[in-house]
Amino acid sequence: MKEQSKSVVQWRFYRLIPAVMRQPYVGPHFLFFLFENGQNFSSWLPFMLKNNQFYNRVKQLIIDLLPHIKDIQPDPTDYGPLPLSVSENNL
Repeated sequence: MKEQSKSVVQWRFYRLIPAVMRQPYVGPHFLFFLFENGQNFSSWLPFMLKNNQFYNRVKQLIIDLLPHIKDIQPDPTDYGPLPLSVSENNL
């Protein structure tokens, strides 16, 4: 029973704001969690991509929630934040 209680404590709830997520994040860059509004998305994304199983789970969740999204792939650059390429159905 304690294992279930412990896992609930680790739950996080999000209210992602796309305009905030697009902004460069200035702050600590070694955070292992995403802020509630997604503000640190650009610095959290490389952490997420290092764990391929976790990345695939998040990617599938996004595709399940947003059926017009066909695929999401990182688009690495030599500069700053890591952009994502998003493929949409019918485009």
